[in-house]
Amino acid sequence: MPLPRLVPAVRRLFSAILLVALLSSSSAAIVPFGFSDELVADGFNLPVRVVYEPNGRAFVGEKSGLVWIMDLGGTVLATPLADLRDEVHAQHDKGLLGITLDPDYTNNGYIYFLYNVDPVFGEPDEASESATFGRVTRYTVVGDQIDLATRHVVLGHDASDGIANCHKSHSIGTILFGHDGSLLVGSGDGAHYDFVDGGQDQTAFDPECATSFGAAQDSGAIRSQILLTLAGRVLRIDPVTGDGYADNPWYDGDPTSFASKAWAIGLRNPFRFTLRPLQASQSGVGSLFIGDVGYNTWEELNVARGGGRILVGRATKGTSRGAVTRTTPIPRDFVRACHRTRSTVP
Repeated sequence: MPLPRLVPAVRRLFSAILLVALLSSSSAAIVPFGFSDELVADGFNLPVRVVYEPNGRAFVGEKSGLVWIMDLGGTVLATPLADLRDEVHAQHDKGLLGITLDPDYTNNGYIYFLYNVDPVFGEPDEASESATFGRVTRYTVVGDQIDLATRHVVLGHDASDGIANCHKSHSIGTILFGHDGSLLVGSGDGAHYDFVDGGQDQTAFDPECATSFGAAQDSGAIRSQILLTLAGRVLRIDPVTGDGYADNPWYDGDPTSFASKAWAIGLRNPFRFTLRPLQASQSGVGSLFIGDVGYNTWEELNVARGGGRILVGRATKGTSRGAVTRTTPIPRDFVRACHRTRSTVP
């Protein structure tokens, strides 16, 4: 029986249920009251993102760089929508991690991909510890495939304007549109999670960071607190040019500068965030609910009501080994940590 056409809020819920079903074992998981755990489709390899066309078809993105089409009846087409594996560095936590559709997708067919770029084009991928950078590309969907001739790099033409990543995790994550049509891109600090990383060279791969991105970005976890990088923050950029907006918090007159593209900084690994639906009296980007991955003890949820600095102090990540305590005050209506929960993995 075909799946019904879903409104956006229900689609987001269905996406969560679908991913749980895809990643869970054959035994049913325990879910909260009012939710169900149902297998919709299987056979995927590390599916990390699901987005929906206006007609209800689903695009399921695998970490490797493959994107599959699931039709309204739950059937997965034999030919992928996109195959970016030669370009995607999918080692450890890295890969094709973000997909979103243009707000005017019905008319323009634009789809956006956020992924780590393989240091050497083609398979197999290089070592997971290799320095890589995050890239956003746009393609046009024509029928059941992307049109490769429409490829357009929005962000990350090369390492000089890409999102720096100097270890095998804490790289990129979510890409979605704000209510105002701006493109929001999440990035981790690109630092080690296995020791307190202040930019020191401690492994054989660490010198690649300065070589690839310059000395100014070779600062480990401190990247999340400075404006000389695109790492450790949520970016707000023009979906065509990749430029920052003049009303971004740290806009410096140059729309191409790293500072001008920053919307919320001070994040360790904001792998997933979502956008709160606008209320009747609201306008602008909208409020973000940002899930920031903690170290060994705490996970964190931040609410970003506008652009600004994420404040993290002793009460949250500062209680965990290896954390950087942030002490710069911020206005209450900008960004704040609203919830924390215990974690047992880095």
